[in-house]
Amino acid sequence: MLLKKRPGTTFGDMHKQLGTTLEEIKETQQEIQRLSLQESFLKNLTRIQPVSKLLLKLSEIMNTRTWLTKLTIDAETEEEKTFPGIELYGSSLSNEDLGNFLTQLSVEPMFYNVVLKYANETRISNSQQDRNALVKVIQFQIDCNISKS
Repeated sequence: MLLKKRPGTTFGDMHKQLGTTLEEIKETQQEIQRLSLQESFLKNLTRIQPVSKLLLKLSEIMNTRTWLTKLTIDAETEEEKTFPGIELYGSSLSNEDLGNFLTQLSVEPMFYNVVLKYANETRISNSQQDRNALVKVIQFQIDCNISKS
């Protein structure tokens, strides 16, 4: 009987193939890690109110002399029982207007642990035509948590 001679695999060929396989494994592990982070983010995000409900409620609470310049939703939590928080940054034309907004936010069941982090009086430009026309405003940051339902 004649035996067929198999082509010999060199050590270099095996090393090259192993290197390619290890690179594929590394890429797959990175993809799994990326997907795990996305899954975690979506899991936390779905635990809270839809963002549209949050924005609608804020628009109902907001008075005409107070406005937001930045809204941050923190979906990362240390404990599963803690619901994500929001940070509201904005300006108000007076302390009274800011106080009214803060009161409305505090009594709304959607929000809890409402805390005024700061309120600073400053002056901002009133119009684009006349940069020297300054108006007094109260800049603020309010932090709170969002209820689950």
